[in-house]
Amino acid sequence: MSPRLVRGPRFGRPCGSRVAVLSMRFTFPLLLLLAIPLSGRAEPDARIAYLTRQLKTGRDARVRAQAALVLGKSGRADALHPLCTGLEDESEVVRSAAARGLEQLGELDAIRCLAPARTDPSAEVKVAVAHALAELQAVRDRRPHFYVLLHPVKVSASVEPELGELTEQRLKHHLQMLGTRWAPAGESRSAARAVLKRERLRGFVLQPELLDAGGSSMRLRLLCMSYPEKNLLGEVEVKAAGGRPQDLVRALAPRAVSEAAEIFEDSRN
Repeated sequence: MSPRLVRGPRFGRPCGSRVAVLSMRFTFPLLLLLAIPLSGRAEPDARIAYLTRQLKTGRDARVRAQAALVLGKSGRADALHPLCTGLEDESEVVRSAAARGLEQLGELDAIRCLAPARTDPSAEVKVAVAHALAELQAVRDRRPHFYVLLHPVKVSASVEPELGELTEQRLKHHLQMLGTRWAPAGESRSAARAVLKRERLRGFVLQPELLDAGGSSMRLRLLCMSYPEKNLLGEVEVKAAGGRPQDLVRALAPRAVSEAAEIFEDSRN
């Protein structure tokens, strides 16, 4: 079942907050309902390991190709290596699927393994590789607009630490797509201001927190501040239910980044 987004009425909140919730009875601007099937799904590490084995040892090229495509949609950084290996498969169908999977995965490190595949003897693979390289290089070379200090994800006591790591991966991925340069931890205010002035960037701090909302639901909260002053600009909170925690994180991260981007834009005023 695909995610459904239902927009509720908008109400003002302090500091330009953007909130997504499940119940219409709360006076928050957005309703985000994510219903994801629970049955027949492996845990994330086991699933990636299984798909990696399928891609590496599956007897049927169609099975290996499907494994590559699913790995590309997994949103996990550990899918990068098996997909790069898939570019060396004996079947051009699999090599092409691996290239498309790398494009879908969106990890910029994929550029390094895609570049040598431009000389693949198959025209189909060359097209897939060229398209993947063009998309990833466009993201890499995009002029940054934001200078972001992203704090480590804080997780509530009932949330597995691995989910915090996955949340950070997905937040970074979607922020990168917006055109983001990362501010180093511990940077002085004077150094930060120099970067902002020299590169004409706008600075922000994001403090993410992942919480178990109970009943197979999770909440992702982002506190948005200016950088380097750290003045409060607003808060993003999105909530999802109806799936495995890993699936909920993958659905929450892009929505939270989209809402944070609106706060970034509102801060111009």
